[in-house]
Amino acid sequence: MVDAKNVRRQLRQQVFTGRCPQDRLVGRSRAGNPPLPSHAGVEWTNLQIVVEGDGRRRAMIRVTCPVCGELTLYDRRRLVALIAKGRFRVACAGHTT
Repeated sequence: MVDAKNVRRQLRQQVFTGRCPQDRLVGRSRAGNPPLPSHAGVEWTNLQIVVEGDGRRRAMIRVTCPVCGELTLYDRRRLVALIAKGRFRVACAGHTT
């Protein structure tokens, strides 16, 4: 059973995950991870899982060039650093001037 009051509170706080409200992790951020910066060209939930050579998996953020539609994968930490420094451009390398 879903507690509507709890779900509305989570939606207002933008922490709703769709998990059971009895879950102890609902509404809590991961320790040490600051909030993700907002950027018009980045949708943080658009992920692709990449299997690395040693069998580990990594979630990469998918960013699509608005000019040609080319897909580029970014590591979350690298993308956060690029946005923070002001060096991130949504357009791919061939379309930046």
